[in-house]
Amino acid sequence: MRESFDDENEDLGFSPVNKYEQMIADQSNAYFDVEEMEEIIEFYIEEEELDKALGACEFGLSQHPNEAGILILKSEIHLEKDQSKLALESLQKAIAHNPCNPETYSAIGGVYARLKSPREAIYYYEKSLDFYGKEEREEVLFDIAFEFQNLRQFGDALRYLKEILDNNPQNETAMFEIGLCYSEMDLADEAVTYFSKYLDEYPYSYIGWFNLANAYMKQGNYDMAIFAFDYSAIINEFFPAAYYGKANGFIQKGEYEKAIVVLNETFGLEQPHSFVYCTIGECYEKMNELDKALSFYEKAIEIDYGYPDAWIGLAVVYKMKKDYEKALKHINKATQYSANNIDTMSIKAEILEEMGSFEDALLIYKDILADYPEEEDTHYNLGSLLADMGHEEEAIDALEIGYEKTKSAEIFFKMTAIAFESNNTKLGMSLLAKGIDRHKQDIQKFYDFYPNFRDSKEIVALLTEELGENFDSKEN
Repeated sequence: MRESFDDENEDLGFSPVNKYEQMIADQSNAYFDVEEMEEIIEFYIEEEELDKALGACEFGLSQHPNEAGILILKSEIHLEKDQSKLALESLQKAIAHNPCNPETYSAIGGVYARLKSPREAIYYYEKSLDFYGKEEREEVLFDIAFEFQNLRQFGDALRYLKEILDNNPQNETAMFEIGLCYSEMDLADEAVTYFSKYLDEYPYSYIGWFNLANAYMKQGNYDMAIFAFDYSAIINEFFPAAYYGKANGFIQKGEYEKAIVVLNETFGLEQPHSFVYCTIGECYEKMNELDKALSFYEKAIEIDYGYPDAWIGLAVVYKMKKDYEKALKHINKATQYSANNIDTMSIKAEILEEMGSFEDALLIYKDILADYPEEEDTHYNLGSLLADMGHEEEAIDALEIGYEKTKSAEIFFKMTAIAFESNNTKLGMSLLAKGIDRHKQDIQKFYDFYPNFRDSKEIVALLTEELGENFDSKEN
């Protein structure tokens, strides 16, 4: 709109803004058409002179009563001034005088979106679609999809995003958001079908291949995911996300050396950042090349001193090296940048446990469970530590609570093993019978937790009867 004023007048210094300000200075009166008034108002909005913009709106409405464009701009100003009620009043007035203006309905939708009222926003956005032409619908369709995403109604969001893609198959934002919706809905199989079909028609869409790869990752089909990430990177060699995805595929397969090679390729695509260095450090950690792991974690910290994952990585490596003082120092540093993080707190507890500071470790496990009562690993660790401290009854009680919260076979069979280890055979046999009934497919966990089970004729008899195997003939 601002480009619409007469170029000749602008060259002579008579732009609508100059003309308006001269009128104000002279306390005179002048006529401005609608486009000129919109340009003046937009100028003041861009300059963040909201009071002047509001004054210009009032003047414009005095000459063009109920003009929708001016009322919409007025609503924008009220929104900037956190006056949402006044913004809605302006827009409702515009609708009353022009009920077929789609921009007014979409503007009301925008107000409700800003007020975090997604259902009301969707209502007005959808109302605007009744009046928009096909080519003008795309932005509003995005607005509706995003509001459905805010409501976590990803299936509804998908419908609108797919309409955008049907009309504009190369729309990259729609492609990304469709991939996100499928991921959030955990519909990996449907996503593979959808993106495979899309790529049949548009085989050079790097985002299509990227989304297909992510769907394969969700399926656990890492070979196909790596293949698809590779295609995405071949089509767009400057798309770092494809390289990160490919590296993650190798990591999931335990092929850490290949992951490191791919991650190193990203350094030529964009400025190195802490995430990449930290991921390489994790790969070296998994490969037990601890000094190299330390080196990359330290590089991550050089880039971002407050990056908690790097401090956690350093703590874990020093713990693996049994340098507990350094491990504790670095996990405390991680805590500064990631307070109440389960991973940070758990690792600190494990370090304290290995240092022999059992009571301190117990306090941390209990603190975690106070905030995250269904955290399975922490229930297991708490019970195991109590048992190691010789508090078998407390351990069993703690694991029983953990099982009630998680229904974890691992926790149940750990509790069963502790009962036998504490010579509470009656309780152990009762728990084992229940464990076989509830978690027969995970019975190996009991064998691992209590490898001396064959020394008990009662246990062997129960297992033989329930599982139909001759445990007397098995080697430990």
